[in-house]
Amino acid sequence: MENKESREIEFCLDVSRIGKAALLLSMSSDEEENEIKRKIIEKTNYRIGVTRVAGFASEIRRKFAPAILGAALNCNVINKTTSEVHALLHASLEALNSIIQSESLDSSLSLKVSVVCDNKWICVGIFGDSAFYPITNHEKSSLGIMHIK
Repeated sequence: MENKESREIEFCLDVSRIGKAALLLSMSSDEEENEIKRKIIEKTNYRIGVTRVAGFASEIRRKFAPAILGAALNCNVINKTTSEVHALLHASLEALNSIIQSESLDSSLSLKVSVVCDNKWICVGIFGDSAFYPITNHEKSSLGIMHIK
C-alpha cells in the first residue's frame, strides 16, 4: 500500500496588493477557497468572486467576458456602472490574452477565475489546465489589472 504524505504547507501572505489576492484565489482548490476568501475579507475591504470557465480556446474567447461579467455582478464584486464594467472587461481580456495568446491549436482549457476589487482597482486572476492532447496537459496562470476611475 502506498504511503501518501500530506503536501500541505501553512504560510502567511500579505494580501495588501490586490493582485496577490486574485492569484491566490484562482490557484486555490475548491476546499481551500472558502477559508481563503474568509481570511482575505477579514483583513481587507476587497469584494471577491470566483468562477470557472472551461472549453476549447475558441469557445472561451467568445464566452469569457460575459461569464466573468455575470459572476462579478452576481457576487456583488462590481456595480453595473460604466467605469466598473469597463475596468472589469479590460482586466479580463488582459488576463485571458496572456493565457490564450500562444494557443496555435484549439486547446482544451479548464480555468478557475477570480475577480477581486477594491475602490480603485479590479483584478482578474486565472489559473488552470491547458492541453491539446491529454498527455500534454500543463498548468497556466495569468493576471489582469485595471484601475476603475
